[in-house]
Amino acid sequence: MKDFNTLQYQGKNYNASELQVMAKKGLAKKDALQDFYAFVLQWLNEKNYVEVQSSGSTGTPKTLQIAKNKMLESARMTCTFLGLDESKAALCCLSCKHIGGMMMVVRAFYSGMNLWVEAPKANPLENFNEKLDFIALVPYQALTVLENSPKKLNSIAKIIIGGGKVNYALQEKLLQENIEAYSTFGMTETISHIALQKIGKEKGYQCLPGIQISATTEGCLSIEAPQLLDEILITNDLVNIRHTNCFEWLGRKDFAIESGGFKILPEQVEERLAPFIQSRFMIASLPDTKWNNKIILIVEGKEAIATAIFEVLKNYERPKAIYYVDAFVEVANGKLDRMRTLEMVK
Repeated sequence: MKDFNTLQYQGKNYNASELQVMAKKGLAKKDALQDFYAFVLQWLNEKNYVEVQSSGSTGTPKTLQIAKNKMLESARMTCTFLGLDESKAALCCLSCKHIGGMMMVVRAFYSGMNLWVEAPKANPLENFNEKLDFIALVPYQALTVLENSPKKLNSIAKIIIGGGKVNYALQEKLLQENIEAYSTFGMTETISHIALQKIGKEKGYQCLPGIQISATTEGCLSIEAPQLLDEILITNDLVNIRHTNCFEWLGRKDFAIESGGFKILPEQVEERLAPFIQSRFMIASLPDTKWNNKIILIVEGKEAIATAIFEVLKNYERPKAIYYVDAFVEVANGKLDRMRTLEMVK
């Protein structure tokens, strides 16, 4: 029976005892990999669960207890889908305080992959020269690597990008460099991602093996995965079910705007405006006597926006005002905090 408490780390095999010694020494030195060492000790303790904090991007952050056997099952699904095994090497450059970084480590425990770990930073490949087969990045990291080290990214066979939306600029740079990467769909509650989409190549997210999906009467994604979830999970994600294991993500139900008798999904409007705006931006709304809620555009920075670009939108989708802020508000893992950013212009 496979031992899921041993790890191939930087080319050397460690058993549980050796890992505990290494992690405790690392914590004592207070070096840059504190979160990694802390997670290793949590994985090897006597408890059958791991404590992890949700991102807070769509609500109040909360601490969840996730069973270790469910984390291993999630790792199995991803490793099977991407063909990851002991012959591969992976880099964890995400914070192990959150599920994304934790699961990179668990995938190495499960598959036997050789794991390298770098402290989270904008360009984790800048000074990294080892051969890699697999990496997980957040969008900001992917964009930074593409701008500074595209050849290094091009050499990695399996790339997943999660923790935020893959915007137009990032997608175009990946396609220009002929880099194949996957956008991920998931959340802390689903133990990282449950579906992957080839960026610029596929219209919808392909579910991992064993994931069953459907849509509620309101159009929200329903996820059934007994191996990961204790019960069916009803999300706030509005989707179009393309077939039994594939869905197109439309936006968040809680971000939908009722304006002039129409229901508007900010994410869909943003997607159509993305080719025309270089800065980070978001669509939101403010109370209005005529429209009930008037559509507005909030831009990070001072890029001048020509209203002519709104011609790509339907009349009722077009922003009635443009606001500029110095910097968007983000939650702990770098995702945009829409609610608090909107508060800046009220």
